[in-house]
Amino acid sequence: MEIDLYHPHSTKQPSKNALIDEFVLQAVELDDNTFNFTLNLDARRDSHPNFTASQIALQSYREKNFPDAPSCIDCALTDHILNPKELLRFTITREMAAAYCKEIGLKFFGKKWHDKTVIISI
Repeated sequence: MEIDLYHPHSTKQPSKNALIDEFVLQAVELDDNTFNFTLNLDARRDSHPNFTASQIALQSYREKNFPDAPSCIDCALTDHILNPKELLRFTITREMAAAYCKEIGLKFFGKKWHDKTVIISI
């Protein structure tokens, strides 16, 4: 029996990206080889609408630049969007990428590979 990560008591098939959808607030490509994933560990995530990081950032921009504009988003996560705190960092090497591609049956273009840095923030 499969467990739906959104609704643990449900028996329907979970989304492939259910964990990502549940806990990753935003993913930002900092440059061609560096990626920052900001986690949403807010216990209230089920009690407020699921606004995207872009919607929260846009609302924060509007509030900063147009103080008379009405606020339509509860920006409880604004600080996490605009000022993420680094939790850990790791590098995905050529060897790791080659092993992963082999495992899932993809051709690996090693000559074009540049190591990737992944930053996990909260």
